[in-house]
Amino acid sequence: MTHKSFFRIERMTKSIYPEQRRAPVGPVCVHPKLLGRWLTPPYTKRKVYNKGFIRRKGRPGTAPSIDIPITIPSHMKVWKSNKPSSKRTQYGYILPKVSDIISTTVGRRNRSGRTNRKRRKQKTKLIRICPHCVDRAQWSMEDLRRTHLVFDGSDLNYPPIKQEHHLPDDRPLRALRIISGGLYIADTKDPSKGLCYETPSDQPSPFIRLPRIDALNILGFGYGRGQNKIIDAMDDISQVQKRSLVRSKRKLIYSEGKYCAIGSQVCRASPGIRDHTYHKDKVSDKVWDALWDHMIKIEAAFSAFSDSSTIREINEVRRHLNVKTMASADLSKRSRIYGGIAFGVNVHLDCHTDEDYAMSIVTVHVRKQAYNILSDKVVSYFCFPRLGVAVALRPGDVLIFNPSEPHAVSSRCRPSEKVYCVSFYLKTAVVGGNDNCVHLTDTQDAVTSFQ
Repeated sequence: MTHKSFFRIERMTKSIYPEQRRAPVGPVCVHPKLLGRWLTPPYTKRKVYNKGFIRRKGRPGTAPSIDIPITIPSHMKVWKSNKPSSKRTQYGYILPKVSDIISTTVGRRNRSGRTNRKRRKQKTKLIRICPHCVDRAQWSMEDLRRTHLVFDGSDLNYPPIKQEHHLPDDRPLRALRIISGGLYIADTKDPSKGLCYETPSDQPSPFIRLPRIDALNILGFGYGRGQNKIIDAMDDISQVQKRSLVRSKRKLIYSEGKYCAIGSQVCRASPGIRDHTYHKDKVSDKVWDALWDHMIKIEAAFSAFSDSSTIREINEVRRHLNVKTMASADLSKRSRIYGGIAFGVNVHLDCHTDEDYAMSIVTVHVRKQAYNILSDKVVSYFCFPRLGVAVALRPGDVLIFNPSEPHAVSSRCRPSEKVYCVSFYLKTAVVGGNDNCVHLTDTQDAVTSFQ
């Protein structure tokens, strides 16, 4: 949405007719008066009918309302309440649809060109995994809700992981061993090819593993030892954390060390979003900026292979909502997409879903001299039991995934290795602002009222 078009909406929504504030159940019905582009000034006297038509005085015929089919993206968690914080999350997913309609012909042509180029790139560089090729049992959502499901990534010549005790509820724990055929292993040894799961054309893939050569080059690990700098920063963060992070009964964390989360933080006892967690005040700026710089490179990897529609969604949200993404040490810069980083050492998790607003990213690291594009072995798997797929991860690999799809990282493949699992995310609570005292703008109120 251009700067001029956005303020045209701002001006027009201040006098929307009351009878047009609510549309019938179904697609969002946006009146031409809201969009402004079909009503060129000067605005003459007009009569508004209940069916959403406008008849201009002195001009025969009617102008139908514009139906925008609003479907919440599968990767986006949106709150349904009528409170301002929830309304802002709704505004974030409706806004790209409105932006598509009011854009100019040149804007639509440029957008189509970017979409087609990205699709050609994905078709050339990504190997598609067809659902009918997965010959493993796929778990249903009901089975996942009744079970503590973890994944054993150990190789055949190593013993299976020990069953954990002291579970918080009466659900049984089941450890699914991947190498024994528990899930279909998605992998390729060609470093110039990535992986994705085939879906209908109008839906983004549940996961995309970047080609290894592209991932290492974007992150700067292709010819250097930059990964050790990241690992040192994570070690420093874990030393100042009070204790390992505890999430919930359905998101149990099994880790030999502390599980840490840094970045923007939702205030629990007060409204608003903090610029950073308490770790920032206990480590040097150099340590914090090392992880922030790594996040910027991760976002570049996201933009290089994620669908154009997904990138456009997050760009519109960042442009029109004051989202507190992760900030640098001096608060002078902020990341473009993600608000936080979570990491653990030798960690594996219960299968779960997350309340995130954008596609998340996971990567793994080990401390070594340099990552090798060809000879590095698989260190863990990222599992999607509902799809029946486990994606193999080598040091430095980057996996973009849908946080609403049930997922979990497996245990490490070899006990002798120290594996750092790092994830990047944007929480829906951060997008909403966590403050119902901050009222919606006229534009936000008008757009979200058409639901």
